[in-house]
Amino acid sequence: MRSETSIWGEPPPERGPEGLTVVATSAAALINAAQELVQMPGADKLKVRSGEHIAAILMTALYSLPVEVDEDGGVDLVFERSGSRSAWPFGGSLRAAVEVKSLPGKWRKHEYNVRLGDTYQVKIQNALEILELGSKKVKEASEALQHKVGSSNMSRNAFLIIHPMDGLALELVSEGPVIGHLLPALDEHVALNYLWVYWYPGLLSKWSRKERNWTDYLFAETSPDDPSLDDAIEAAEDIFLEGIGWTDGSPWRMAFS
Repeated sequence: MRSETSIWGEPPPERGPEGLTVVATSAAALINAAQELVQMPGADKLKVRSGEHIAAILMTALYSLPVEVDEDGGVDLVFERSGSRSAWPFGGSLRAAVEVKSLPGKWRKHEYNVRLGDTYQVKIQNALEILELGSKKVKEASEALQHKVGSSNMSRNAFLIIHPMDGLALELVSEGPVIGHLLPALDEHVALNYLWVYWYPGLLSKWSRKERNWTDYLFAETSPDDPSLDDAIEAAEDIFLEGIGWTDGSPWRMAFS
């Protein structure tokens, strides 16, 4: 049950995905994004266990490289509108600030100490319950952006990355592959232009404060030559982690079978 201070509206009435906007991107774009990102100054400052590198790879695959990466308490990712190869996903602003947060949970601590033969129980929850668990992180991102961006005309974005071992959505298990038509509205008092939610491993949803709706972004095989989604994500992360010299493993390398 949601509290009176919840930042989420009522779940939408049961309906199909008719009318939902879905943007499909080749899974191979993730590999290209990682290859570009690892060459960017400051890429090694992205926090791996928090999933910041995953968010950066995804956003680069959707649009283009960030022009800034947080190296000293600034905005996590900054993007700038230019003559990019892809459509600008941040509305009318010429610049976009993105604060990355990950859903709280026990998985990453467990994964760090996992031993052969260990088991881990995953609780399937509905999407609203998972978003409620992420409410504090969304508000933290909003408050951080108010402090870091101030009164500038930058688009304010929070990026919530969800590990399925901490938040496996019933809607993705039983419905899939899209989820936007089943998600609640974000309270208009939350000072964000967009909220991005990554339902790991292949679906990204974006809430627009102005349009008051969700858009789903799918990373999928678009040609016979494309790698499978799981392969593309793992390959992209491998490229990035090897490129920055990271040897401490990653909690984001997993797939259900």
